[in-house]
Amino acid sequence: MITRFVPGHDARLNSTVPLGHQEGIEISFYFSNEMNCTSVTERITITSKTEDATAASILKRSVKCANVPRQVELDVPGNIPSIWKFSATLTGVGHGVHAITVKDVPMETGTKSTRSTDKFLFRTGAQDNPIAFPRSANYSSSLLQRRDNGTLFISHKAAGADYWRYTLDWTNYSQWFTYQGGEVNIPPKNWTGTAKQKWKGEHVIVEYYNRDSGSSDYV
Repeated sequence: MITRFVPGHDARLNSTVPLGHQEGIEISFYFSNEMNCTSVTERITITSKTEDATAASILKRSVKCANVPRQVELDVPGNIPSIWKFSATLTGVGHGVHAITVKDVPMETGTKSTRSTDKFLFRTGAQDNPIAFPRSANYSSSLLQRRDNGTLFISHKAAGADYWRYTLDWTNYSQWFTYQGGEVNIPPKNWTGTAKQKWKGEHVIVEYYNRDSGSSDYV
């Protein structure tokens, strides 16, 4: 069985390249048994949700497999130690959410397999990306802007999102839109409260949804 994934399931990584460019990321899987290196490589599939529609892939010449000293990843009763490691470089990693699926990998002996499908995520992006860093990128003074002609627009920075919606009055949300990034014009709010309740200026809440993480809690 898989005992550890590096950089960690649902790791949030600060990208070293700007939006629209790709980088390499080192990954590792640790197993409780000696596995077949070729089979591990073949049983890995990668899907990427990025703003520029690029997808990550394994750099085949970077694959390395080896036995490792017996190690326990968590000091808890019944924990299974790691004894074998698969490592590789992912190339073409753009800003967004990347899902790595490992399906039913056979042992080196060929007599048994993991008999499971395991899925791991990691996210890459800039520090102001609410998909990559939902705790710290939850406020922006540049998200909502106004053009010279008075039109409001949203300047997205949520690479990795599948859909988005917004509200200008904190109550009535728009429909869900397919996320394409960039700048999107929006109509002014239709205020239905009293004059005393109305605030000065414009404020917006934008929610983003990502399918792989199964959450729309990115604001």
